[in-house]
Amino acid sequence: MTRLEETNQSFVLLPVDPARYMNLSCGRQSDRAVHSHVHGGLELSIVLRGQYEVGVGNFVARLGPGEVILTGMWEPHRWRFLKVPTDLANFIFSPDAVEEDIIPGRHWMEMVAVPPKDRPQVKLPAAKQRVMEVARELWRELAENRPNRHVMVRLGLLRLLVEMERGWLSPRHPRGEPGPEASPLRRVRPALNLANRVAGRAPAPRQAAAACGLGLTTFNILFRETIGISFGRFCMRVRIGYVARRLATSDLPVEAIAGEAGFVDASHLHRNFVKYLHMTPAAYRQHREVSPHVALAQAMGSLLLPLDIDVPEGQS
Repeated sequence: MTRLEETNQSFVLLPVDPARYMNLSCGRQSDRAVHSHVHGGLELSIVLRGQYEVGVGNFVARLGPGEVILTGMWEPHRWRFLKVPTDLANFIFSPDAVEEDIIPGRHWMEMVAVPPKDRPQVKLPAAKQRVMEVARELWRELAENRPNRHVMVRLGLLRLLVEMERGWLSPRHPRGEPGPEASPLRRVRPALNLANRVAGRAPAPRQAAAACGLGLTTFNILFRETIGISFGRFCMRVRIGYVARRLATSDLPVEAIAGEAGFVDASHLHRNFVKYLHMTPAAYRQHREVSPHVALAQAMGSLLLPLDIDVPEGQS
């Protein structure tokens, strides 16, 4: 049997529809530096060994074996390994890669539409063991290059999401009653596509509402309920992600990138970039180690694909 600690595997599932992408990477990490990154996909990280720390805004989670963390689309976050080595399985995927009705009575996106501190955690020892078993089996699927592994990767992600939802009391339904079965994701998806398609230029909320066939008030409520933040804030995240990609993959001056992304000037960009990524644009550009996700995004020509640029903090 393959010794997992000797492998570092990355697998990208690209179906015909690029909006349904999924990436799984598994490996042993020995870097203690603090990193920041931003990407267009949801992210689910599972610790198999060691200790992993993730910060989203003012929220910080320290995770041990069997524990997980889920972050949202274009949600800037910081991470580091508190113990080395640490074994980690990490998914980056689009919402459309998961069936909308996998959890009866609740849309699974609710798990990421609440604040980070309220998102589901795996705490019971038996549940942690089940989570680690799923993640290790997926690691073997990649390491041994098994046939039809893409099917197993998708099923593994679904199992993990269901495991996380078990016993979770959403702050929206504190007594455990089910939420609405109708999925709002389908209704706001045109707005998500619009925000990504226009790159650094943020569409107006009325334009997004019209694309969804909704009135402005209804759209604003549905979007916040589904994604967890306002449409305006979501668009700012997309613009910051666009800027991060341009900083890492081009030599354009910051002033020019600021104009592309719809910022008034470089100073306006600087303030927002530091607010979301906790470092300056210059510091971000200085670190040129770009993961294969960026090359993949460039090849596909779509900002819907994940952007994952790891930048050690302390360079600002």
